[in-house]
Amino acid sequence: MLSTHHHWYDLNFKLKIVAKAEAVNNNREIAHEYGISEFMVRKWCNQQHVLFSGGLPMIAKCVSLQH
Repeated sequence: MLSTHHHWYDLNFKLKIVAKAEAVNNNREIAHEYGISEFMVRKWCNQQHVLFSGGLPMIAKCVSLQH
């Protein structure tokens, strides 16, 4: 049976991840270092113009499925 876990990330965390991912140019490395999915890193990097302008809510939800 699969259980769903929701993780909430605040704006400061997302901005930190975007900055680090761009600094090393490696989404996978940053995702592994912070225990988040590479998809989320890529998504936040693609949305950085909105993140920096404050166009998204302060909190974003990530859903992970576990056995």
